[in-house]
Amino acid sequence: MCCLVTNSKAIQDFLSTSFNCKLSCFHCPGTWLGCQTRGPRTTQQVACSQKFCLPSDKRPGIWQTWPLNLRFRSDHDQDTPLIMTQINPAAPTPQEDLQTVVQSRTREWHFHIYFLLQSPTEKAAALALRDAVLRLRRDGAFVAVPLHRVNEYPIGPHPAGSYEIWVPDSSFSDVFFYLATNRGDLSVLIHPLTEQQRRDHESRNGWLGKPWPIYLDGLPRESDEVPLQYPELRLGWSSAAEDEISLDERRKRGAEVEALLAKDPDAAPAPKD
Repeated sequence: MCCLVTNSKAIQDFLSTSFNCKLSCFHCPGTWLGCQTRGPRTTQQVACSQKFCLPSDKRPGIWQTWPLNLRFRSDHDQDTPLIMTQINPAAPTPQEDLQTVVQSRTREWHFHIYFLLQSPTEKAAALALRDAVLRLRRDGAFVAVPLHRVNEYPIGPHPAGSYEIWVPDSSFSDVFFYLATNRGDLSVLIHPLTEQQRRDHESRNGWLGKPWPIYLDGLPRESDEVPLQYPELRLGWSSAAEDEISLDERRKRGAEVEALLAKDPDAAPAPKD
């Protein structure tokens, strides 16, 4: 038998609202045990085996599983067995509907180049990279728009010196490879631009180089509109409707790709359904 042990207030709140009771250990004040029982929601205490109770500085972290010999205790029943269940979040089902995937895809991206404010060398390298991107855009290598402002202090979610490069989906692969090849020791945060800015920065992001901690609390979880940029370019979210590939044309192109790969033993075939 096992249980989940946590001294996190956020997890305690989740357990108390998601299950029918919230439990604390007699021997470990402040440590809460998630449980699943029948009946009305109550607050109870659980006695666990003394040898599993640890000093506060050695208690297990969030969601660590510990074997415990537990008995449920209440004013009415002092010896009712307690059923403990480990919480395993269900794996998300990948989206497979063509229309949903096409309509929900992002069309614009941000690349944020970070540099240490205390390091003249890093700042110079970051600005040299920015100038190189601007020259290559001018010469037609790709479309990438560095924001006019260079942040020489932490701003928004960014904890260091930084600047932003906006990139439409049509230039993403070119800019990604260029920055991956030429960033040196600089770190680059990559995220999409959608209505869900918090999620874009938190779970849809990626890094080139060493990740930095970013401040997420100031970002809106949902916005009324996509924060599109540079509509005069008619790229990304501002692309003309007539430039969009229809679903029928996508299916046709997909079938052509499958036919070309059908006899290649190294290529996995698509499912038949």
